[in-house]
Parts: sequence; C-alpha cells; structure tokens
Amino acid sequence: MHTDKLQARNKEGKWAELEGQERIDAINKLKSLKSISIAQEDPKTSKVLAKFKAEKDLLSKQVVGSIKGATMPGGSANRIPGRDGSNPQGSVATRFVAETMLNQMHNVDLTIQKCRRS
Repeated sequence: MHTDKLQARNKEGKWAELEGQERIDAINKLKSLKSISIAQEDPKTSKVLAKFKAEKDLLSKQVVGSIKGATMPGGSANRIPGRDGSNPQGSVATRFVAETMLNQMHNVDLTIQKCRRS
C-alpha cells in the first residue's frame, strides 16, 4: 500500500487526512502488520497511472443509473461483513454495480466497485 492517503472520519463525521502524530501512529501500526507492506513511489508506475487518473476521476463522477423498487439488502447498511449492522455478505448493491460493469464492458476481466458514504 501507499501511505500518501491515510484518512479517518473526523469529529464532524467527514473523511479527513490523518496528520501529525496520528498519521505517524497509523503508519507504524501498518508497518507492524505482517499482512501489509508499504510500497515506495515508483516514478515509472506513477507516470503510467497518471494517464488513467484523469479518466477515472471524470468517470467516477458520472451517475450510471438508479435502482428503483424495494431496497436491496445491505444497500445502505454498513458494507463491511462482520460489523454491527452490516449485511453478512456485504452490500448487494455494490456487487450488483460491479457485476453490471463487468457484463457491459467487453474489454475487462475484473471490476472492483468501491462504495463510500460521505
């Protein structure tokens, strides 16, 4: 993982970058976990990714549709299985969008749908 963006909800409930000692503590905790490695910035990789970032940012702001009818299980609940109030299988709406993207885009093998409530 890269450490350039470490966010947590602030007192107002909004996502904000970690700063100061809180950021240092978070990085040290992540470094202590054997399942996580912290990557160093690679200029060649960053150059390749920069080509896609503008397109990703533009596309991420587009609304692709809306779901009507009965509420999907987990659609607005906590999307992380195993947490209080969450759907044990994760968000049905999130999986629905990812599967729709995969089926509509004929030049991809995998889609990942990340949902975050603001």
